[in-house]
Amino acid sequence: MTMMIYDANDFVGDLCTNKGLFDLHEAVEKKKRTYPHLHDFLQEGITFITEELMIDVTLFIKKEKRGDVMDVVRQLRKLLIDSTSIAIITNNISEPITTENL
Repeated sequence: MTMMIYDANDFVGDLCTNKGLFDLHEAVEKKKRTYPHLHDFLQEGITFITEELMIDVTLFIKKEKRGDVMDVVRQLRKLLIDSTSIAIITNNISEPITTENL
C-alpha cells in the first residue's frame, strides 16, 4: 500500500510503502530525543510544517545511515518543501496514518 502526503490544499505526492513508513518509524523511535519533531509527526500522522521539523528531517539525512529509510526521509523532505502549512500522512483510504493504525 502506498503512503501519501497531503497538505491543507490537496495531494502533494507519494511518500513510500507501508513497510517504508514502518521502518522509518522504527528508526526514529530509537532516536526520538534526537529528532523529537519528526518523531511527533510520525506518531500523530499530521503536523504543522515548522522550522524545527525541517531541521529534524535535515539532520536525519546528514547523520543517519544510508539505505531504504534514508530514501523515505529524502522523499519526505521533498514533499514537506512542496507542501503548504500542514502535512498529513495517509493511505487515502482511512484516517491519517499513526503508529496505532500503521
